[in-house]
Amino acid sequence: MRIAVGTDTAGILAGIVSNASIARITEIADRHTAVTISLSAQRFMVEDDEQLLTKLIEGEFPDADRVIPATRPATAGVDRAALLAAVKRIAAIGPEGLLLEYTAEAISLSAKNKDQEAAAERFEWNASGAKVKQFAQGFAVHYLTQALEAFTGERVNLHIGETS
Repeated sequence: MRIAVGTDTAGILAGIVSNASIARITEIADRHTAVTISLSAQRFMVEDDEQLLTKLIEGEFPDADRVIPATRPATAGVDRAALLAAVKRIAAIGPEGLLLEYTAEAISLSAKNKDQEAAAERFEWNASGAKVKQFAQGFAVHYLTQALEAFTGERVNLHIGETS
């Protein structure tokens, strides 16, 4: 792959390429043995016999060291296939997002839609390490499904940073 950096840039560039553009870039790159990537302060372009020009989204990804805790005091293993199936079932009710609620004994998945229909599932677990305090976090169904489908193992380990 050959990379060409545009001349209208000064210093380090920072920007975010949209998910839709990344998917299209991947399609183009898969059809060619070499592509040219051009980057400027506002645009990102991939070309060969095809050309895709996309505007960079202003901003920077957060520093992973600040977003993902270095220590995760509690860990719990969950059957990957069962969790994925539950996420897909719940997505039928709330396709946009779901809520994961953690306690020391279980993880609960739930979603509601605009018609106030609801779905919920609960997985028992034994978290090792520090005692998990009850807390909840929301997830986009699409991203959680993709992540669980990307793993090949029978179990996924959830590392919980919220402890008492």
